[in-house]
Amino acid sequence: MSLLLRTYSLCSVLLIATLLSGCRPLAQSEVSRPESALMAYQSSRLMDSQARYTAASAEAAGVAAAPAAEAAASQPTAMTTQPGIYDRMIIKSADIQMVAADVDAALARVNQIATGVGGYILASRVWSTTIDEATYRHASITINVPAERFEQSLGQLRAVALRVTSEQASGQDVTEEYVDLEARLTNLEATRDRIRGFLDEAQSVEEALQVNAHLSQIEGEIEQVQGRMNYLTSRAVESTITLTIDPEVPAAIPPTVAGWSPGATFAQASATFVRTAQTIIDGLIWVAVVLLPFLLPTLLVVWLVWRLGGQRRRAVPEG
Repeated sequence: MSLLLRTYSLCSVLLIATLLSGCRPLAQSEVSRPESALMAYQSSRLMDSQARYTAASAEAAGVAAAPAAEAAASQPTAMTTQPGIYDRMIIKSADIQMVAADVDAALARVNQIATGVGGYILASRVWSTTIDEATYRHASITINVPAERFEQSLGQLRAVALRVTSEQASGQDVTEEYVDLEARLTNLEATRDRIRGFLDEAQSVEEALQVNAHLSQIEGEIEQVQGRMNYLTSRAVESTITLTIDPEVPAAIPPTVAGWSPGATFAQASATFVRTAQTIIDGLIWVAVVLLPFLLPTLLVVWLVWRLGGQRRRAVPEG
């Protein structure tokens, strides 16, 4: 009985000690919890804001760099090893100078050729020159034709001329530039989409403004790249041909050198003498008719003044 009582008492003491030891940490944690929780929340909030923008920049750079690395690893290698797979983008142009029997008829024919191949006139200019008192018309015309019918158009245009005095054709390969622009556009669009996601996650006005400024810069670069790609595409699809059309001008007749002729010289001298005499007589007639009516009264007044002055000098006694 006493053994059972001592065992019961020992268990009771252990149970009470266990309860007391468990309540003390609980009370201490309950007392310190509000301040520690607030400090932990503020610290985590600040670290989260900073980490989010650091991760945003790193991820945006990673998104931009990953497609670029893939494009650099795949496309240039493919075009180097298998150039036939990709269509080449060639900007073709030509400049032709020709002589035509009728410039106006040649212009009309060029217009028909351009329309027939699916092209159109881009610019036209007509002007005239005078040679040996004869007027000749010239023309300059620029047409755009489909690139696949470039050579066909050149052949038809040559047939318009009496002769072609000059012809120059050239082609510019812009395939590599277009592929680079396409890869850059993919990178920029991926970066733009990622930044838009950051904009949705912004938790303050300052964060939203920073993300939006970066987004506007990326969108501006996208527009520039798309504009350049559209320009290259339009130039590669259509080829430009410029024609200068000159008329057929007859060769100048060399002047003939006449021999010496005394009779012709006497006739020229006589004609010059007659013209000179006529000029002198015409001058005297103009003087008599126009100047004398004004000149005679003036001379008369001067003479009277001179006479009166002389008489007064004689009337004054000497000494």
